[in-house]
Order: sequence, then C-alpha cells, then structure tokens
Amino acid sequence: MVMQCKCFAYAVRCVLQFSLILILLSHSVPCRCWADLGKWDGPAMNQFNRELEKQHYFSAVRDSDSSTRSRSWRSNEAVSLNKKMREIKADEHLPQTLRLDDLTNKRLQWLSHNRSRALMQRISYESNSTTSSGIGSLESDANILMEFRKGIVHDPLGSLRNWNSGLRNVCRWNGVMCDVSLRHVVSLNLTATYLSGTITPLLGGLASLSILDLSINSLRGAIPWELGVLSRLLVLNLSQNRLSGKIPSSLGNCSSLIILHLFSNNLRGAIPPELGRLLKLEFLNLSQNKLSGTIHRSLGNSSALIGLVLYNNDLTGAIPAELGGLSKLRFLFLWTNLLEGAIPKELANCSSLTDIYLNENFLAGNIPEELSSLSQLDTLSLEKNFLNGSVPVSLSNCSSLLWLVLASNKLSGTLPSEFAALKNLTFLFLNENALTGVIPSSFGNLSSIKNLYLHDNHLNGTIPSELGALTMLQVLSVGNNELMGCIPVSLGNCTELVRLYASDMNQLNCIIPRELGAMENLQDLDLSNSFLSGTIPEELGQLSLLENLNFYNNFLSGSILALANCSSLVNMTLSQNNLTGTIPAGLEHLTRLEGLYLWGNSLTGGIPESLANCTSLSVLDLSSNQLTGGFPASLGSIANLSFLNVGFNDLSGEISLTIFTNSTLGYLFLNHNRFNGSIPAGSIPSSLGKLQKLQRLHLQDNFLSGRLPSEIGNCTQLGELWINNNNLDGSIPSSLGNRQTLTSLRLQKNNLSGSIPPSLGSCQSLSEITLAHNRLNGTLPEEILNMGGLISLNLSSNLLTGSLPHFGSSSKLIQTLDLSFNGFSGSIPVSIGECYEIGTINFSHNSLTGEIPNMYELQSLFILDLSFNNLMGSIPPSLANLSKLSVLNLSENALSGGIPEGGVFGNITSTSFLGNPGLCGPVVNRSCKKQTPPHHKGLGVATWVGIVCASFLALLVLVICGICWVSRIWQNNTAKHNSGLKLARYDGLVRMTAQELRRATNDFSENSKLGEGGFSSVYKAILDDGTTVAVKLFKSENCTCVFEESFFKECQIFSKVRHRNIVKVLSAVSNLDMKALILQFISNGSLEKHLHNTVTSSDRLTWETRLSIAINVAEAMCYLHYQCHEPILHLDLKPANILLDENKEAHVTDFGIARLMDNSASVAEITFNVKGSFGYIAPEFVELGQISGKGDVYSFGIVLLELFTRRRPTDSIFENGMTISRWVQQALADQQQIVQVVDDALLNDKRYLASPAIFELLKIGVICSKISVEDRPSMRHLAKMLLQVQENHVIKDTDELEILPNADDVDNSIPHP
Repeated sequence: MVMQCKCFAYAVRCVLQFSLILILLSHSVPCRCWADLGKWDGPAMNQFNRELEKQHYFSAVRDSDSSTRSRSWRSNEAVSLNKKMREIKADEHLPQTLRLDDLTNKRLQWLSHNRSRALMQRISYESNSTTSSGIGSLESDANILMEFRKGIVHDPLGSLRNWNSGLRNVCRWNGVMCDVSLRHVVSLNLTATYLSGTITPLLGGLASLSILDLSINSLRGAIPWELGVLSRLLVLNLSQNRLSGKIPSSLGNCSSLIILHLFSNNLRGAIPPELGRLLKLEFLNLSQNKLSGTIHRSLGNSSALIGLVLYNNDLTGAIPAELGGLSKLRFLFLWTNLLEGAIPKELANCSSLTDIYLNENFLAGNIPEELSSLSQLDTLSLEKNFLNGSVPVSLSNCSSLLWLVLASNKLSGTLPSEFAALKNLTFLFLNENALTGVIPSSFGNLSSIKNLYLHDNHLNGTIPSELGALTMLQVLSVGNNELMGCIPVSLGNCTELVRLYASDMNQLNCIIPRELGAMENLQDLDLSNSFLSGTIPEELGQLSLLENLNFYNNFLSGSILALANCSSLVNMTLSQNNLTGTIPAGLEHLTRLEGLYLWGNSLTGGIPESLANCTSLSVLDLSSNQLTGGFPASLGSIANLSFLNVGFNDLSGEISLTIFTNSTLGYLFLNHNRFNGSIPAGSIPSSLGKLQKLQRLHLQDNFLSGRLPSEIGNCTQLGELWINNNNLDGSIPSSLGNRQTLTSLRLQKNNLSGSIPPSLGSCQSLSEITLAHNRLNGTLPEEILNMGGLISLNLSSNLLTGSLPHFGSSSKLIQTLDLSFNGFSGSIPVSIGECYEIGTINFSHNSLTGEIPNMYELQSLFILDLSFNNLMGSIPPSLANLSKLSVLNLSENALSGGIPEGGVFGNITSTSFLGNPGLCGPVVNRSCKKQTPPHHKGLGVATWVGIVCASFLALLVLVICGICWVSRIWQNNTAKHNSGLKLARYDGLVRMTAQELRRATNDFSENSKLGEGGFSSVYKAILDDGTTVAVKLFKSENCTCVFEESFFKECQIFSKVRHRNIVKVLSAVSNLDMKALILQFISNGSLEKHLHNTVTSSDRLTWETRLSIAINVAEAMCYLHYQCHEPILHLDLKPANILLDENKEAHVTDFGIARLMDNSASVAEITFNVKGSFGYIAPEFVELGQISGKGDVYSFGIVLLELFTRRRPTDSIFENGMTISRWVQQALADQQQIVQVVDDALLNDKRYLASPAIFELLKIGVICSKISVEDRPSMRHLAKMLLQVQENHVIKDTDELEILPNADDVDNSIPHP
C-alpha cells in the first residue's frame, strides 16, 4: 500500500510539471490505475520510493466515494475530476455520444500518458543512478541520430538546433536521454515539435532504446521494419503524423512493449496478428487510420492489455470471442468501423471492463445478457448498429452504469421498468428504435438521470407525471412517438431541465401547462406537431434563458405578446397555427433573435418597423398570413438578414429600395402580394445587382412594372428567378447568360418583348425556362435547346417564328417542351426522336409542315399535341407502341391515310383527328379503300440484272455476318467465364452464369416472359434444382453499365437489402451481351393487376387487405430510407412495382434500378438516372430535377389514393389542372362526396364506410402528395400514421353503424397537413 501511495504521489508531481497534463485533466476523468504507474522491482524501486518520501509529493486519501467506484486509494484531484465527469452538461441535442466518446477517449489518453511518463521517469532515474566517463557506443548512437536528422526536412521550432554541438554532447541534445552506465541512448522524445520528414530505418540500431516518442509531428512515409529489433523498447508512440503503408509485423518482436500508439495516421492494410505476441502490452491505440481486414483473434493473447483502441478504421468481420480472455481490459474502443456479426458474450469475462464502445458498426443480433455481470461497467455504447431483440432487463444489475447508449438500432419490446434500480445512471439513450409500450412510471426513480432520450420509437400511453421527480434532469426527449394525454404539470418541478422535446406524432391534445414557466434553466422547448391547442401561457415569458422555441404545426390561438419577454431567444418557430392579432412591437428587444418563423397563421396588421432592432436576425418568415400595409424600409438595414419571406399576404405599395442593398440577403420572397407602382418608383431597381449572395428571388404575382434591369446578371449566386404574373415590359437581359448558377427562370405572364437571348444557352445548370404568355419575337435560339441540363421549356403564347432548331445530344434530358401558340414554320426536326426522356410535347397552334417524324424511341412520352398546324403524310404506326402515351391530339392538320390501331389509338376519340379529311379508319367512321396492285406482264433484262446483283450482295452480307457471329460467340464465352469469376468475389450473391439463365428461361422465350418495362423485361425462370426465380433482363440500348465491376458493386448493395416486404436480389449476371438480375419470385402478380385487371369480384382486394398492403409498402420504404448502410431511394414507386404473394402480402421491387443504369454513381451517392412513371413522380423532380426521400413519399401518396379509389393518376377525368390528390381533397371537404371517390368494390362493406379509417387513409394520401416538399411527412412518420390507423380503428361486425362519420371527428383524428 505504501508503494502505491508513493507511485501516486510521483504521478501528481508529473502533473504539476507538465501543462499538457493539466489541460487533459480539465476535460477528463480520474485515472483508474494509479497503482500501476510504476511497477518495477529491485534497488531502483526502493531508491525511487525514498526520493518520493523526501520531497512530500504524495498524499493518500481514503476512498470517499466507494458506492460509485471500487477503488482502494484515490487522490483529491481524482475525486474532484470524477465529480466533474458526472456533472458534465450535454451541450448538444444529438449526437450526445460524440461528446461521450471524446470524454472517454481523453480519459484513456490521460491514463496512457501518465503510464508513459512514469516509464520515462523510471528510465531517467535509473540512467542517473550511476556514473561513468566512458563514451563507448554513444558515438555510434549519435551517428544514428544524425542520420535521423538528415531525414528531417523542416524543423519549425528549431528543436534539433543543438544537435550540431558534437557527438560527445549527444546526451545533451534536445529530446535525447542516455544511460551513461550502458553508454547508450535510451530515450528519444520529440513529441509536438512539428517536424516534417521521414523516419530513418537506422533507428533500429539504437539497441538500448526504451522510449521512442515522435508523436504530433508531420512525419511521412512508412514505419521502418527495423524498429522491430528494438527488444528493450517500452513505449513506441508515432501517433498524429502522416505515416502511411502497413504496420510492420516485426513490431511483434518488441517483447518489452507496454505502450504502442500509432493513431491518427494514414496507415492501411490489416492489423498484424504478430502483435498478439506482445504479452506485456498494456495500451494499443491504432485508431483514426484506414486499417482494414479483421481483428485477429491473436490479440486475445495480450493478457496485460488495459486499453484496446481501434476506432475510426475500416475493420470488418466479427469481434473475436478470444478478446474475452483479456481479464485486465478496461477500455474497448471499436466504434466507427465495418464490424458485423453478434456481440460476443465472452466479453463478459473481461471483469475489469469499464468502457465498451461498439457504436457505428454493422453489428446484429441480440445484446448479450451476460454483459450484466460486468460490475465495473460505467459506459456501454452500442448505438447505430442493427441490433434487434429486446433491451436486456439484466442490464439493471450493472450498478456502476453511468452511460447507456443503445440508440439507432432495431430494438423492440418495452422499456424495462427495472432500470429504475440504476441509481448512478446519468445518460440513457434508447431513441430511434422500435420500442413499444408505455414509459414506465418507475423511471421517476432514476435520481441521477440527466439525459433521457426516448424519441423516434412507438411508445404510447402518456408521459408519466412521476418524471417530475427527476430534479437533476437536464434533457427529456420523447418526440416522434405515439404518446397521448397532456404534458404533465409536474414537469415544472424539473427546474434543472435545459431541453424538452415532445414533438412529432405525439397527440397530446391539450393546452401548454403554465407550470413550464418555472423551468428557469430551460433553453430548448420543442412541442411541434403535437395537436396542442389553447393560447400560449404568459408564464412562458419568464423563461429568461430560453433560446429555441418550436410550436410549429399545432392549433394554438391568441397572440404571441408574452414571448416578447424571452430575452435570450435565438429561434422562435410558431408557424402553422391559428395565431391572431398583430406582430408585437416588443419583439425589438430580442437582440439575440436569429430566426423568426410566423408563417401560416392569421396574423393581421402591418410589419413593425421596430423589427430592424433585432440586429442578429438572419431568417424572417412572415408568409401566408393576412398582413397589410407597406414594406418597411428598415428591414433592409438588418445586417445579418439572409432569408426574408413575406409572400402570400396582402402587402401593397412600393417595395423599399433598401432591401435591394442588403449584401447578405440570399433568399427574397415577396410573391403573391399587391406591390405596385409605376416607373421609376415601382420598377425593379438596378441596385438588385448588388445582392452578391442572392440565390432565390420570388416576386411573382404582384403588379410590378418596368424593365428587368440588366444588373441582375451581377447576382453571382442566383439560382431561381421567378417574376411571373406581373406587368414587366422590355426585353430579357442578356446578362442572365452570365449566371452559371441559374437553375430556374420563370417570367411568364408579363409583357416582355424582343428576342430570347442566345446567351441563356450558357447557363448549363438551367433546368427550367418558362417564358409563356409574353410578346417575345424572333426565332428560338439553337443554344437553348442544346443546354445540357434543360428539363422543362415553355415558350407558349408568344410571337416566335422561324423553324425549330436541331435537337442535339445535349437536349436528351428534356422532359417538357411547350412551343404552342407561336408562329413556328418548317418541319418538325427528326432529331426530336432522340429526346428519350421527354414526356410532354406541345407544338399546337403553329404553322409547322412536313410529316410527323418517327418517335418510336420516346418511351416516356405521355402527351403529344400537334394540333392546328399544316402537317401532312400519314400518322406513324410507331406511336401505337408508346406504352405511356395517353394524350394525343393531331386535329386541324392535313394528315392522310389510315389511323393506326392499338396503344393510345384504342383510348381516344375522333376529336383528336378533326380537321384531317384525308384520314380514315373506324375512329373517324371512314373506311380505307385497298388499292389493287398493278399487273406486270414480265420482267425486263434490267430487272433481272438488278435481282442478280442484289442476291450477290445479300450473300456477301450473310458471309460477313457469319464471321461476326462466330467472333461474337468466342468473345461472349470469354465474357461469360470472366463474369462468373467476378461474381464469385462478392458476398451475398449466388453464383450463376448466362448459360444457366438461358436454359432456365428457355432462351428467354415469350412463354417465360412475365412483363416488360421501359428498360427491362422480366422472365420466369426454373433453375436446375427446381427453384423458381424471376430474371430481370436489361435492354442493351438502355444499359450504360459498361464496367462490370461497377455493376456488381451495385448488385452487392442490393443483395444485402433484407426485408420481408422487399423482393430479394439473389444474383446477377453480366457479360458483353447481357446484364441481368436474378430476383425472388413472387407468385401472385402486381398490385396493378389486382386493382385494374381483376375479372371476378372474388379476386378483388378487401379494405383490410389494402390497408395491410399500404403498411407493407411503407415499412419497406422506411427500411430503404433509414435502415440500409447507405440510403436507397426507390424513385419509381407505383402499383406495377408492388408484387403480391399468395397471402396478398406486398413486396416492393425495382428499388434503385435506375442506379444500375449509371456506372458513375458511387455507393455513397444518391443521384440517379431516374426513369419514373408519369403521374407518380414528384413535381419537384419533374420541374426542377430535385431528388430526395420526400419524392418517394409523394409517389406513395399517389399509390395510396389509387389503392382505395381504384383510379390511376392518369385517368381521363384528371385534366385541366385536376389531379387525383385534388379530386380526393375536394371530396374530403364534403362527407357526402366520399362515396363518389371510393372504389365501388368497397361500397358494399358497411363496416368499412362506417369507420373513420377511410377518411384518415385518404387524408394521409392527400398529405403525402402535397406539392410542397416541406409539407409532406417523412417516410418514418408516414408508416407510423398508417399503423396508428390500423390500431385505432377496429371494424365492428354490425349492420347498425352509420354509413358516414362526423366530418369534424375525422379531421381531428389525423395530423394536420
């Protein structure tokens, strides 16, 4: 015990001597092995102890905190720091574990650093215990050090300056320590000297070297293999450099190593298994490198290990069970790797473990119950894995637990009420799982809890009032659950509470308790999307520390006057409520306010000039209210203002010029008001060009006049320019062509004249141009049509003339082209047939001539309007093969010949052909007379000569084709062989060859074909073992996957997708002629077939089945969005891509297929070559090319509406601006109209119509298909709403129910859109 005290005292002296240790102490927690700092035997140890006794640098204290830590002795500093660790305040909402990782890592570094310092002091003491005048081999060591210096190319601090003082003075060189008795250098410590250069292999010649510390420098190159011969080396620290290459396996020969630190470098390759031979190794830190391979089980032989630190690498495989043999192991840091498999239960044998970090990996399976035996465990971090099963109740036995982090997994079951026994538990993170049940009232006994995170689960019931007893609670997060009831009044007793989150999906249905005003330390209050009603309590104005307030999307009413007293407010979000009254002038006192969000209310009056006193304001959104009056000139003086939205109000008068001089403004929305004025007062000022940070300018739907100033071209970051529906005149400034950032230009419905500037063709990011309903003249510049990113072009209703330009290769991405109501002449360019993505073509009301070009490759074409032109010739029969073509208008032309049959021609009437007297066919009730072929008496000599020549040429062609065919077979066989080899390299994919596929599908015969899409065909295949699978064969003209490696990498990703409602990818085949996916076979066809091709009523889907299908699809989409290693967007969700099995359970297919069409996309990217289906695609993609998960939500909403109305979004009733979403929304407003939209097959089920579920389901569909991306829920939110509908509405079997429920009740039973 005396020796332990002496060791501890010496460590304290080291702390006082080195400022670095002081810094680490201020952020860390106590060392756990004071007694281990200086274990060595013999006379040196005794002399060392005597020196300590003389200097009084030790003080031993009794363990005053034995209930928390099982320690025999502890310093005053250690107790203080331990208390500081327990009282640390979490400064960020998420992710808390980043802060936790940092703290614990510093604790380990401190422990390791003190161990290293003790070894250095030991060596220093032993080196000076005896004296000798001999130089001997010191000169040899000095020569080696001089060679090391030659490798240093930069010494910014002059640390090696005195290395020129002669070889005899080597022991006086900076960083060098000698043992004069052994006549050798024993320590080289140049840490934090910021040297640049390389490490010479000659350092391996310092045979007596015990410590080599070159950390915190800029050394490059490889770690010399020769260092492995240093058998006396105790400490090797090369961390925080720029070293590369592999870790030398020779280091396993350094049998005396106690500390090995190589962290924060660029090391690659595997961890050498030879390191397992280091039986004295206590600290191994290889973190923050690029190491790969597995953790070798040989590390389990390093029985002295205290800290094993391998985080932030690319390690794969399972955690070896052999690590369970490390009985002294205290720190296991493996976070942020690619580890998979189960957590080994053998870790429970590491009885000294205090900190386990396995977060951010791919671990699966259950949390081992055996971990509960770790009595010293104070931190268990397993977040961001794929762990399932329940939360082990036995963890309540870990009485020392301070941190329990199990967030972002797939844990299910209920919250263990037994956790109330964890009296020391300070941080509990169970958020983002699938936990159900109620929040246990026993959690009110967690007397030490400070952070309680339960958000993003499926918890129900109420928030327990017992939580009000948690007087130390600082963060309570229960948002995005299914909680009901009220916010407990008792929470007002939690005066230490800093953050309260109860937002999203909770249906609290109550008022805000005034007792919340007693939370004097509250900084963040988020109760958004929680069905709250009533007024905002005046008591909230007492929250002087409140910084972030979010009451978004509730039913709050009254004024916001009380909040003007919250002087610390930084962000105030009250949008989407029923707030009334005026904007209080008292807000001017909120000098820290950065974001003010009041949009979507019923506020009246004017915008206060005093808002300019909020000098920190950067975001001001007052849109969608009933504000009147003028635009305050003072707003332009807010120096930090970057976002200003006052759109959709009733503001009038002139727009103050000061707003156009604010250089920080990035987003300016003044649209849908009554701003007016005449030139020059009401014109758009030239000072607009000074807005160098402006990205979006929306001035549409006002009464602005004058010209569009050319200075707008000086807005270097301008992305969206929308000034449509005004009274602008003059020409379009050519300076807009200078803006490479411009993505959307809308100037329609003005009085603009002049020509279209060809310079717009230089805007390669421009995806939308809408200039319709103006007076533009001249020709259409060819540069416009050949812009690389153009998706939508609308120039209708102008005075444009001339011929249509050639459609170049750059115009292949265009999807909407409207040139109607102009004066274009000439023929339609044949090159339009190469615009493969185009969905709408409208050339009506022009003077076009010639024939209709061939468009057989336009498989995405949905609308084709060529009416009111002078087109001649016949109608191309290929139009009948365009499967998506639904709207065709060829009226008022000079077409002739027969009208083709099939395809779109079977669904249109004679109105599409009016004004073409030369057309014939059943559609127009004119028969087509067959012409008799002319009679030929015989063939002349010239004819015979032609026949002979043609026959010879045909024979020659056949010979050449035969040669090519033989060559192709040889290449194909080679490719097939190579393909098989490639396939074998990828996990998760079953081996399969192209030959096997051909045999299984009868050479892809028509009898095996199940269906055909835009870029692939699907076949039923029976393999040699009798297994039935589906084969998706990609069409060669649509397949751009030239590189097989990329193709298989994508297939590997898809093969790892495992969900019961997603069609499994089993294998893939790729060669020169074929690219195919082998998929799980689903026997019952698609949802499309069951909805629209069902003949008998017995095959119709019941309403319960339809709801189940919707939930299946939602859960599958949640998996793709949130639970895959990289998010996967579907991008083509529709009934045809939803398959049903024999139990009518849904399986989503074709997810991410467009990704295979583009080999440039990496695994981490989510930008795809999208091939969606018209009517199901989100409008932001169609119009702006924007891709996000909310696009899939939109598609799901359309599918949901189609599921219960049996109406396709492309049905003929949806025209003139009417959509399926708007149609259903109108019906929801009048309960008597519901029966008009519901599928007839469901009308006979009175139980169904009597349930509020139908209203809720249709309303969810409407919400999901909102035009605005922000108004749509997330896919996770959506799935929870559907499950709630299923749980809350049990259909009663009775004939006495009313046919329709009360509309008010229905409106209150589903989240407000």
